[in-house]
Amino acid sequence: MLPAIYTVQRAENILAVNWDADAPIMQMADYVVCADIFEAIPRLIQIAEELRGPVKI
Repeated sequence: MLPAIYTVQRAENILAVNWDADAPIMQMADYVVCADIFEAIPRLIQIAEELRGPVKI
């Protein structure tokens, strides 16, 4: 098993963003976004800010 996958398994919640719906991480994730990460992340930040206020990165 890859070390990154082992680390992810220990997370409380997993958000997977990947253009490949069949990627192994998609099967492990609690939340899945099937999209290009460079398009999805700005939109997810926008949604988070609408719900909770400014997001610090």
